[in-house]
Amino acid sequence: MLTARDIMTREVITIGPGASVEDLAKLLAAHRISGVPVTDDKGALLGVVTQSDLVQRSRDLDLPPALNILDLHLFLETPS
Repeated sequence: MLTARDIMTREVITIGPGASVEDLAKLLAAHRISGVPVTDDKGALLGVVTQSDLVQRSRDLDLPPALNILDLHLFLETPS
């Protein structure tokens, strides 16, 4: 029987709490992963963000379905 140890990632990729949604989406895509732990400067676990969280958030914002998740930052950022 397989265990979590058999399929887990050993080199964990993390992201900081101040990272943008765009950077988060790019990180997930670049590493072909579905979620990342969010850690503070000392490496303490603050939470976990997944692709499902991004999809749900885009639904909560009632964005047009044709928008790519990487375009989400256009709606979240305020103009300079």
